[in-house]
Amino acid sequence: MSNETLVPIIIVGFFVAFSAMWLGITGLLGKMSGWSKLERAYPDHPEPPVEVLSLQSARIGVVGYNNCLRFEICATGLRISVMRLLGPFQRPFFVPWGQIKAQRRSRLFFKSVELNFGMRGEGKMAVRERSFERIAAIGNIRAD
Repeated sequence: MSNETLVPIIIVGFFVAFSAMWLGITGLLGKMSGWSKLERAYPDHPEPPVEVLSLQSARIGVVGYNNCLRFEICATGLRISVMRLLGPFQRPFFVPWGQIKAQRRSRLFFKSVELNFGMRGEGKMAVRERSFERIAAIGNIRAD
């Protein structure tokens, strides 16, 4: 094989390997965070948002989603989604307000609010206090 044919094969091979690795890692992070469990417990349904908070950060399970989440605050609940590039297998989920309990947390200099979903502990998500204040204003939820 000559160098002229070898270079395109290497380039294509790199992109195939990178894409497979990217899909594998993002899929694994979705499983580790419990996102797939949340999307099964709280399937999305169409409802227009009252307010949208883009580029949000949160910790779901053991995975930190930094500046890649979207919170759609609706009249009956909270829709959470991740940027498609960073979560190609993670579909949005919608949690009704009655299924969300909030508790304030403080670690060193970082203040957050932990949102617990469901009565059977379907999942939890820690959000920044500032984000929670916007969510709580519309969702009429309080943090303990």
